[in-house]
Amino acid sequence: MQVRYRYRIYPSPGQRQMLARTFGCARAWLGEVASVALVQACQDAGRAYRNWFDSLSGRRKGRKGGRPAFRRKHRRQSIRLTRNGFALRGERLYVAKVGNIKVAWSRALPSVPSSVTVLALGRRESLNACGGNVRPGLVPADLGETGTHRSAA
Repeated sequence: MQVRYRYRIYPSPGQRQMLARTFGCARAWLGEVASVALVQACQDAGRAYRNWFDSLSGRRKGRKGGRPAFRRKHRRQSIRLTRNGFALRGERLYVAKVGNIKVAWSRALPSVPSSVTVLALGRRESLNACGGNVRPGLVPADLGETGTHRSAA
């Protein structure tokens, strides 16, 4: 079972600037940011186009999907990092080329996350930590009220 938690992060002004630069690089290429975010953005775009072409040719079930949209500067911005782009260091989250970011941990993670998504929603940033495979006994029974998303793996 895959478990996803959302936490609030508090980057310093310098880290906020570096995250903004990284969000921009998910739309266009820059060499000053971690390559992990760029690779994930390319893989996400490739998957979107593959799904679109499969939809047009009839290989994908359901209604035909529309053409993938390019990332925009003024909407929700996000970067997804795999295990080699982040690390948990005590009470902080280390993001490659950004540094250690303060996190408001509202609950303990049941396992080391397999990926982390950093979202910029207006002027605040939040963190989605996607836990790896977790045994059902480790997850609280009532997740609807806590803002946690469960998905079957």
